[in-house]
Amino acid sequence: MSASDRISARDYEIVGLNYEERWKRLDESVQALRSLWTGDGFTGRFYSTEGVNLEPKPLQKPAPPIWIGSWGSDAGLRRVARLGDGWLASAYNTMPDQFRIGLINFQSERRPPAKIPRFSRTRSSQCSCTSRKTNPTLSVSCLKPSRRSCIVRIDQIRERLLIGRTGEACAEKLAAYKKAGVQRLFVWPIRG
Repeated sequence: MSASDRISARDYEIVGLNYEERWKRLDESVQALRSLWTGDGFTGRFYSTEGVNLEPKPLQKPAPPIWIGSWGSDAGLRRVARLGDGWLASAYNTMPDQFRIGLINFQSERRPPAKIPRFSRTRSSQCSCTSRKTNPTLSVSCLKPSRRSCIVRIDQIRERLLIGRTGEACAEKLAAYKKAGVQRLFVWPIRG
């Protein structure tokens, strides 16, 4: 078990849950949430909505869409295809080529790729029209179990996120995601 898995397992242990059941719980929680929104009862191994009436009901029918995040693992993509209304891909971990492969993998699942909205996001972006020297490393906030900043190389960030020296470079990166099949892309601009 990796160090990050040990930290995550400890989080589950603290609240009295079995770490090995986390994905089964996630799957079942999506079903339970949908049943609350639609008024249909649901009883699973971990959750039950029998006798629970959630009011007010959502305006979206039959229910609001549930987008499931996955950076493209086989298990994650199967979960999205089985339970999700959309795929929230991590733009930091899912490059355009990986995104394209993920869409191909959907073809073996219950729903064809065209039926699943695809979305990718970035943590931050920076485009500038002037060339300037940059530090070869950058400290960024990472969503890692250690809860610490990590040091990454600027070239890694440029490759994965919309960080470029020109607007044209950013436009090329956006075009690569569009060509790969991304339908929506959040851009979180930062100032340099």
